Amino acid sequence: MKPLNQRLWLLSQQIIKPKGEGKPGFFIDEKTKAFLAAICEAAENQEKAIIYGESGTGKSTVCQILERAYPDNTGPIIFNLPKLQGEMMANRNPDHHLEQWLQAHAHRWVILDDFGAEGDWKSFGANINFAYRFFEYRRIRKSPTWIISNLAPVKLAERYDGPDTKRIHERLRQYKPIAADFCSLVGKSELKPYPWPKWKEPEPEQEPGVPCPPHLKQEIEAKLRRIGVDTEADIDKPGLGSQLKMQLFKHQNNEQ
Repeated sequence: MKPLNQRLWLLSQQIIKPKGEGKPGFFIDEKTKAFLAAICEAAENQEKAIIYGESGTGKSTVCQILERAYPDNTGPIIFNLPKLQGEMMANRNPDHHLEQWLQAHAHRWVILDDFGAEGDWKSFGANINFAYRFFEYRRIRKSPTWIISNLAPVKLAERYDGPDTKRIHERLRQYKPIAADFCSLVGKSELKPYPWPKWKEPEPEQEPGVPCPPHLKQEIEAKLRRIGVDTEADIDKPGLGSQLKMQLFKHQNNEQ
């Protein structure tokens, strides 16, 4: 299988296209190449990471492409945190719902998108602190974990460094920051419509075979002509000598 950086690179070229002539495409920008390399290094080393940058820089898109660069069920699984929070808020027992969710994905590589954009977790009772329980649960199980945020680590520290959330900030400090600091995709690139391609390892090329040995050529040709096989164009091609011999073998079996 091709290395991860090559798989991600090739898929990026298929999914993200330049928009209009004369404008640089996402996948030919040098800063973008450095960003993709940092993403792949963190993935291959199973590091905990914070992918951060302004809206529109392609953070979520790259992580979605990264998911498609892996064979089935071995890459990351991505959740939008505000949407996930809404589902939990709609549940009659959010604590139980959270515990079930954590257990269901305990051994998967999880990426939380839009981290820092969620609402106040205290607003729906149960004294639930999703972020801390999420980080602590996955830290204990050593499960691969990333977050995507529009907020830089400094801003995240300000958000989660209060008296009630200080322990979240302590967990965030253990995560490797990866900045999506290349130019915005807005107005420069466009995404292919779904369905996006998923990486498939090319089928291995078959060996061409060995040309028919000269000392057998005349004998094989004579036998093949007797059963009506034209050998003029095919007998010298690599591998086809064996195929023609198989035809002869089948013909002889049929006669028997």
